[in-house]
Amino acid sequence: MEELLKQAATLSALRVVRQRMVLMLVARRSLSIVGLFALGLICMVLASAPASSQDASALSTIKNRKELRIGWATIYPYIYRDPKTNQLVGFAVDFMGAMAEALGVKPVWVEDSWATMVAGLQSRRFDITLPAMGVTLPRAEVVTFTDPVCRLPVGLVVQKKDEAKYKTLEDLDHPDKKVAVSLGSASDLFATHKFTKARLVRVKQGTDSLAQLLAGKVDAWANPADASGTLEREHPELITMSVDTVGSAPMAMAVRQGEFVFRDWVNLFIDIERRTGSLKKLVVKHGVFEWNRFE
Repeated sequence: MEELLKQAATLSALRVVRQRMVLMLVARRSLSIVGLFALGLICMVLASAPASSQDASALSTIKNRKELRIGWATIYPYIYRDPKTNQLVGFAVDFMGAMAEALGVKPVWVEDSWATMVAGLQSRRFDITLPAMGVTLPRAEVVTFTDPVCRLPVGLVVQKKDEAKYKTLEDLDHPDKKVAVSLGSASDLFATHKFTKARLVRVKQGTDSLAQLLAGKVDAWANPADASGTLEREHPELITMSVDTVGSAPMAMAVRQGEFVFRDWVNLFIDIERRTGSLKKLVVKHGVFEWNRFE
């Protein structure tokens, strides 16, 4: 009898142990499922968070830093150095100054070149480009554009002594002719499509193109047509050809790709400047072309 009781007790103990093991396995599986579910939720939140937090950070960083860093390269009459004072002047200087004032920060100009402007923006050397970047499909793949501010018609500048030689664009489209363009600019894009025979001489920035033309190393310079007034005042030996423009593009600012909160703030600023007439005054003052979406 005692032996039977011992065996029964042993079997009962084994059942208890087995039941506890089953409960532990169930509990572990339940925790694993809950853990995986929770992990999935965290991943979903993290996947959606960067865009909105990044958007907000661009604007908040500028406000906290109290500086608006603007990438620029010479482009008449948007921004260039006054030869008498060496100070930056032009449409972009006045426009971005007003934007910085609206933000309550200081404008800081970071010099770059048109060939590396997008790379400088992506590497966070500056927060935004000047309002003189031609909106093109290749650029739109890597940056986020604001609404257009002005319009960029591209014309051809030649030496006045050669004016009679060039009556049409075709007069320059010959294998023995050279046309200077700023590498990576909208002028470069349009000139590439327009000239199939002439040699395009791509230089770093507008001042280099100007030097090439003045030295007689190139026959013409594809440059924004709205720069003609400023150029001809400073260099009366130059003239803009009275022919159809090489091309035309809307001019805007660019921010880093996906920075929509900052982009939307800038768009609102542009709209207010347009509706109050402030933008029109600057357009007239500097002789640039006002943007019209129907042109």
